[in-house]
Amino acid sequence: LEIQDDSNFIRELTIELDKRDDLKNGDSVTASIDEERVSYFIQKHGIAPSPLKKEYKIENLAAYAEKDSEVPEELLEKMKKDTVDKLQAELAWQSNSGVSYSGAEYIGNYFLNAKKEGRSGNRMVLVYKVTANVKFPEAGFDQNFNYYYYGSFSQILLKPDGSYSIDSYFSTPTNYVQFDTGVKFLGISRILDFNGFQTLEELKTEAVTRGVDSYTVEEHINEGGSGESAQESTSAAESGEGGESEAAGSSEAETTAAA
Repeated sequence: LEIQDDSNFIRELTIELDKRDDLKNGDSVTASIDEERVSYFIQKHGIAPSPLKKEYKIENLAAYAEKDSEVPEELLEKMKKDTVDKLQAELAWQSNSGVSYSGAEYIGNYFLNAKKEGRSGNRMVLVYKVTANVKFPEAGFDQNFNYYYYGSFSQILLKPDGSYSIDSYFSTPTNYVQFDTGVKFLGISRILDFNGFQTLEELKTEAVTRGVDSYTVEEHINEGGSGESAQESTSAAESGEGGESEAAGSSEAETTAAA
């Protein structure tokens, strides 16, 4: 509450608010002058404050998005691009192992809202079904491998002027899924690791289920429907520059073949 009067004696009054925390647009807040101070104030200054109580409606506050439909299309497209760029960068690190990016189908999202009292915020987990191609020309091997991948974004804040802000950090899988090619080199089976998950349920457990104590979850997944495909772009997948993906990128693992 801002006191508009410049007179110092106004500050002698005690003004109390019935609500201070977790305010959002549309809420009502009542400001009240402590009546115990009024008699003293009248005797000292010869004037009486009025009114002693007034209600204010909260408006023009920035607010966290509460569902995926509130996320601006421009922001959603940026999050999709950031996720696919990171995915392509990770696969580019395996280009010397015969791996290339073939495509990624956006199949929807999980939207999480903070639910504990005194907390606010959100997370939006974008989910992709990825197709990676693996080629070993010397062995006549050329196959695609499918797995699931996500980009998790948080603190999507919508501002009154139509702009928005979001946490600049986003997370992607640290879990690995293996692809056993069955191709042997010097008696060793070539097994490739990819950042991601074999099943959608495994992805959900890692990216969503572990947060159910803190968030309410809305699921908007449409696997097998008319998903949106992300074609290869002129990004890290072509340049071979992995950036931050080096630490979390895919790697090749070799295991001794069974006798």
